[in-house]
Amino acid sequence: MSTLDESLAIGTQLHQAGRLAEAERAYRQVLSADPGHPHALHQLGLLALQARQFETAIELIGQAVRADRRQAVFHANLGESHRHSGNAAEAEACFRRALKLQPGLAKAHGLLAIVLHGQGKLDEAAAALRQALRQTPDDAEIRTRLGVVLEQQGKLAEAEACFRRALRSDGKAADASEIFSANIDVDCKAATALGAVNLAAAVKDFLRDYTGAAGSQTISAVNLNGEGDSPENPIDASDVARHVTTLELTIHWKP
Repeated sequence: MSTLDESLAIGTQLHQAGRLAEAERAYRQVLSADPGHPHALHQLGLLALQARQFETAIELIGQAVRADRRQAVFHANLGESHRHSGNAAEAEACFRRALKLQPGLAKAHGLLAIVLHGQGKLDEAAAALRQALRQTPDDAEIRTRLGVVLEQQGKLAEAEACFRRALRSDGKAADASEIFSANIDVDCKAATALGAVNLAAAVKDFLRDYTGAAGSQTISAVNLNGEGDSPENPIDASDVARHVTTLELTIHWKP
């Protein structure tokens, strides 16, 4: 192993251990000897991405891509930097380039799904998430995202199956409160569209009965987003029942 490779390996270990300042010094040491070193540029870009310095991350990871266009993970992380900077179109293009290089890269499928979901392309988002799960079937976060997409598509039975399996995953699984928040956010948007303060109140009562204090922390989003019902915008009782039923499925899964 060369001295540069050793420095990069040390930097990566420090990075993984959360010793970010030391990791940065190690990466810069590599770059002082080889300014175009693609892996050092990429790792330094990841530090910038973690620090939410998205333009810096785009510049550094972009340099890494230009130095070695064969690395799928470079394209994926460049896409993630663009996604955080608000450039969904460029993010999508990067993720697709990553997948062309490495079709089995689960991370890229998952990130592509986030972008597609944000654009309202639910069918494509679900397909990307299913591709990710073919590679990492025990990834609770990916399966939870799929459940949320399926819920938005009205496929409640499939969504339920996703959430149940996510909760049955090993110790790395997302805990139930994360899934509550995801589903509550979906219903929160529906509540806003209906002008449904009554729906917010019904959900709040339901959560209090089943989840106690944990529920009261997440319900604030519903109250903030609800716009209020009025004679001009009445609440449809069937809509309230449908959304509360969706939440009931989720709440009953809490261990």
